[in-house]
Amino acid sequence: MPITRKCSGLLDCAGGVELPRQAGGDPELTFKDEECLFRLLQSNHFDAAGVTIDAIDLLGTSVDREMFRDSPDACLPAQPSKLVAVASVVFGALPENIQNPNSPDGLRDVVVVYLPENGNMAHSEIRTCLSECTENNKPGSKAFKAHIKCVLAAVFEVVVEPIVPHPIDDEFA
Repeated sequence: MPITRKCSGLLDCAGGVELPRQAGGDPELTFKDEECLFRLLQSNHFDAAGVTIDAIDLLGTSVDREMFRDSPDACLPAQPSKLVAVASVVFGALPENIQNPNSPDGLRDVVVVYLPENGNMAHSEIRTCLSECTENNKPGSKAFKAHIKCVLAAVFEVVVEPIVPHPIDDEFA
């Protein structure tokens, strides 16, 4: 079910719930401004300058909540098969919305949806959705999509440096 509008601060979305930005209530159902969200990065998701736009999925950028992880290292696979790293963003640093620079009416809200999975209670997604106060707000243009990705990539920082996988030892394979 695609996100199309916000409903009183909560949004039912494919079994997930957009959590209110304010603190209080059930700690598992509340993102605090200081909570970190961790993103496992593949080799094309980062470079020497930091996180690239390839790390951002407009349908939902998967992240893990800090409250369910001991450290960002916990996001890493036990034995990575390819180059990986971990990036982090503080929940309160996420923009509440993103304005289309080419249209004064183009506005997308940035929401975080808590979507725990079997084996991963920390799983959440950063998504953008239409703002309820605007009409004809479609991020259909490639330029606006690229702008959304740039804005979101810019708030992430690499917190676990790239881990190079170990070559498979043929003797033990």
